[in-house]
Amino acid sequence: MFRIGVVYGTPADQMELAIKLIHGIVDNFKGTDQPLHHPRVYFEEFATSSLNIRVIMWLKTTSFENEQNLQTEINLAILREFDANHLNIAFTTVTNHLTGSVQLLPPPAPLVSNTN
Repeated sequence: MFRIGVVYGTPADQMELAIKLIHGIVDNFKGTDQPLHHPRVYFEEFATSSLNIRVIMWLKTTSFENEQNLQTEINLAILREFDANHLNIAFTTVTNHLTGSVQLLPPPAPLVSNTN
């Protein structure tokens, strides 16, 4: 299971495209446990800094290293598809809205050197 955050401001049709692109990658990916568990892709939530897509898939391996190699392949494929379709992956962002008047502090007093 992993999440991919897409930037706020992404229109609904682009979110649908992102989900479709991810399905295209994970539905036919080598190493999945297809007979028992088909990959699932959902628009999960409106998170703090992103619109999150949740991917649930089962890989048929008991090797941590093999699992990480497969995850790397999946991530690179998603990144390539998102780049090709101008979809932006989100990063943590905080926007602060300040209200009221702005008061600037006076500049600091000059340093006095003690040279005798």
